[in-house]
Amino acid sequence: MEKLTLLVDAGGTKTDWALVADGEVFRYRTGGINLSVTGKERILATVIAAADQMGDKASMVSDIRYYGAGVVGRRRIVELDAVLKNVFPGVSVAYGTDLLAAAEAGLETRTGLVCILGTGSNSGVYNGRSIVANIHPGGYVLGDEGSGSFIGKALLADYIKDRLPSGIRQKLDDAYGLSYGKIVENVYMGGNPACYLASFAPFVFSCRGDDYADSLIDSSLRSFMERSLLPYGDMEMFPAGLSGVEVAVAGSVGYECMDELKCIGKEYGLVFSRFVKNPVDELAERLSSARD
Repeated sequence: MEKLTLLVDAGGTKTDWALVADGEVFRYRTGGINLSVTGKERILATVIAAADQMGDKASMVSDIRYYGAGVVGRRRIVELDAVLKNVFPGVSVAYGTDLLAAAEAGLETRTGLVCILGTGSNSGVYNGRSIVANIHPGGYVLGDEGSGSFIGKALLADYIKDRLPSGIRQKLDDAYGLSYGKIVENVYMGGNPACYLASFAPFVFSCRGDDYADSLIDSSLRSFMERSLLPYGDMEMFPAGLSGVEVAVAGSVGYECMDELKCIGKEYGLVFSRFVKNPVDELAERLSSARD
């Protein structure tokens, strides 16, 4: 029986699964897993849903490379490990953060900065093998600057304080049918507040050309650069600062804001060189080609 490698890239909104065979990649998608906030029952249901999509191929998985949000605490990793080995019996599993996946996909073996801009945000310094420095992202309450949840939170904060331009507010009401009560309920009592907040980012992007939307995107990305990228310039490994240092970006928001990041980055001396929407796709294709 052919043995397959399963690559997993789990984020707060979605999880991408890629089964790699000789010269072929099979792709699947499920709901998100963030080990920092996702409960064990939901993790189990998500992994089972992925295996169901794979059908008979699930029994051919011999090893799993799991990259995910929240892969930081041993207790949660142990819980996840038990789930994966229950659904995929006999597999060996290697774990890494979603930031490492983004670095391997965007920088390969080159030294540089890596950042994720998706539902949440993160950043780090990559030495070609591993992440050697990381500014804590803080999550949607304390940080995640530049992310979908950060942009959505700013939009809704202005909505409930009646600070939106009338045209933007009307479009938002027409699209979502919002109310103060509904917003508060979803943010403070909902099952996944970060995803709820991030669901409004596409609306902001659709309003490009409006001064309010352009300013919100600009200020969010600047906040990310100033708080989560520029401080790395003080590290000893960057004696000349960040001038000329390569920056790779992963995540749906980063991909959507490619032009803004390049433009704003020039002001700060940051070179945004590579944009990867789905790191697992890049890694899977690379692995598949190596096996040909």
